[in-house]
Amino acid sequence: MKKKQLQFIGLLIFNLLIHSHVFCQYQKEGLVSLTNSSFIDFSSKILDTKDSMIKDETKMWFKDSCVIYELRIHLESSTSINEGTLVKKSYPVWKYIYLDLRTMICQDYLNLQDTALPFCNYSLKPDDASGIWAFFAPKKESDTLHGLFPLNDTIISNTTFKRIKILYKYYEYEKSYSVYYFDCAAKQNMFYFNRTLGEMYPNCKPRKLDFFDSTNKLIIKGEINVVRDKLNLKEDCIFKQWNKNAKNTKLPMLTVSESEKIHISEPEHENPTITILPREKK
Repeated sequence: MKKKQLQFIGLLIFNLLIHSHVFCQYQKEGLVSLTNSSFIDFSSKILDTKDSMIKDETKMWFKDSCVIYELRIHLESSTSINEGTLVKKSYPVWKYIYLDLRTMICQDYLNLQDTALPFCNYSLKPDDASGIWAFFAPKKESDTLHGLFPLNDTIISNTTFKRIKILYKYYEYEKSYSVYYFDCAAKQNMFYFNRTLGEMYPNCKPRKLDFFDSTNKLIIKGEINVVRDKLNLKEDCIFKQWNKNAKNTKLPMLTVSESEKIHISEPEHENPTITILPREKK
């Protein structure tokens, strides 16, 4: 049997299995986290060491059609000491972004409080995400155009994931691809790694993603986790007040590029990792 026929049969079986699950309840509010890990030089034996990994985690609160992003930045500072150079690295919160998906209008805040006031008001286009995760972007044929290939199921932390591999042909000289992990027991919500796949397999949630970039010898891993499926009282009050602020704000309507020119002071270090680089011997 030819290779393409085997691939087609495998994908057909994958479709039957993934559509056979009972439709999961849709989650209308809660808190999710998005974890991204970048592994440099995946051909190296030091793949799992701290030196080869860059990791960050972002929280997102949501209610109905509104989302609050926690936007963090990588912060690094160095100070000369007797032993050499003391280097601090951290990933503190920089600002919070309130987005209403019905209007695609955002307001930026410095604090996650119902008494906080927005300092910026701007419109957002689906293809202009301003550094935030564009889960709301419309589906694109190119998301799956280069080929879908089912892989064997795998178990991670007692959760069974169905997997599918997507090849990318825009890398002309190297083979690069993504592997998506579908959790068929997870609740559905508005967040997608790949909207095309999410709509192709509505009964299972693509919760994990591994992207293998052979050209730059890089692996990028992403994972969506539901922290809570309900907002607490404080968070609910914030959504109610920020919704009122969005309707009543007198701030001028800016574009994304204009909003990015507004200066915000750099935050302080938050739980930094500290490294001491010894002085070079003369």
